[in-house]
Amino acid sequence: MHQSKDYLIAFAKRGKSDQTGALRRAIELARTQFSKRHDFLNQSNLKVIETTPAEEAGLQVVDYFTWSLQRLYERGEERSVRYLWNAFRFVQDIHDRRKAG
Repeated sequence: MHQSKDYLIAFAKRGKSDQTGALRRAIELARTQFSKRHDFLNQSNLKVIETTPAEEAGLQVVDYFTWSLQRLYERGEERSVRYLWNAFRFVQDIHDRRKAG
């Protein structure tokens, strides 16, 4: 998040609690650590908003991508992810414990 002047991060609202502050703090911490590690002053503007997929088309896209992966891994169903597969760059199953505890 150092290649542009302004960033807008929209994330999906889940449940009743507002997580905007927590996400913003996590992003700011990551930016600070990156800046220190690379001796770089990050002056980009950051706006974090909590919204719904109905209000933000990008979230609809993300929901569809994650849904298609879920169908693949949980049900072995390839048809929904087949057309999207070239758009994926990296998929990591953080719950896969076969190689590490």
